[in-house]
Amino acid sequence: MSETRDDRQAATIVDVAERAGVAVGTVSRFINGREVRKTNEMRIREAIKELGYQTNTFAQAMKTDVTKTVAVVMDGFDEFHTQVLSNAITQFFDHGYQVTTYHLKNEPGELDNLMSIMTARKFDGVVMSGTFNNTISLDQLRSLQKPIVLFNDEATGIDIDRVLVNNREASKRAVQHMIEMGHERIAIIKASDLQSSSRGRYQGFCDAMEEAGLQVRDEYICEGSWRLSDGYFALQQLMALDEPPTALFSVNYEMTMGVLEAMKEQGLQVAKDLSLVSYDDPYFFRLLTPSITAIAQPHDLIASRLVEMMLTRLNNGISSSSRKMTVSCDVILRDSVVRLS
Repeated sequence: MSETRDDRQAATIVDVAERAGVAVGTVSRFINGREVRKTNEMRIREAIKELGYQTNTFAQAMKTDVTKTVAVVMDGFDEFHTQVLSNAITQFFDHGYQVTTYHLKNEPGELDNLMSIMTARKFDGVVMSGTFNNTISLDQLRSLQKPIVLFNDEATGIDIDRVLVNNREASKRAVQHMIEMGHERIAIIKASDLQSSSRGRYQGFCDAMEEAGLQVRDEYICEGSWRLSDGYFALQQLMALDEPPTALFSVNYEMTMGVLEAMKEQGLQVAKDLSLVSYDDPYFFRLLTPSITAIAQPHDLIASRLVEMMLTRLNNGISSSSRKMTVSCDVILRDSVVRLS
């Protein structure tokens, strides 16, 4: 009977080095997340796959304090966060890292509990949604002395790595499209100014209106907190005005869904009765009739930048000053904005 790998002792790092034709030290550097030459990396990956080699992460952590695990902390699993998380998990895995996800709801004591868990689990780094960007929370996390990368919202008053999108510029272009289509009475459903993503989207709205010489009317500004119900009630409020808007910019897709629900209940049609643009572009927007014009955030690119920034810190340390990466969004023009005659 022929002998298979399952019949023998598990593959070792020496086996991987021999199969890849490289030094054991080179394999060790790769396994521990350090940089190796691209050709060597490809050979090592292939050897690991062929031999079924698996690192003992627990034993490795005991020896080196390296767990090859990154914690991702989020306040929700909406379409945006889920897509970023999915891409990040895949990319971290390709570099030999596992991802553990935590959900915080901003309730008292939650962060303290998370800190205890992280201290016990010895994560190598933390990726965190910026909706937690109050200084106290971030200072607590920084006390772990681990790399932290923030995304989705700016960090103020603290030196920390972050990956952001061009909220202001993308929103300006989206509103400019409505203006170019002849709209002047344009409303917005925004979120709290405490969050930079909301501020940027509102500022982009104001930039476009100001450049076109159009007034931002107070009654056309509705504020919510990213929820479907906010869009639902905002639409009712706006359409009850003596002079309702002809176009609406909703700063996230959940509030946009609330708008769509309220319009359906009132017998209103998108484009015919109210032109609509949404920030965020879930797949079903293109399936609606009319399809929804939207700002698409590049989930895969955001995840790539998060992983790139984290791996750089894990390889080179956290002593240098913070870095900021900003990625661009696309405005996807569809049928939900009608041209006024």
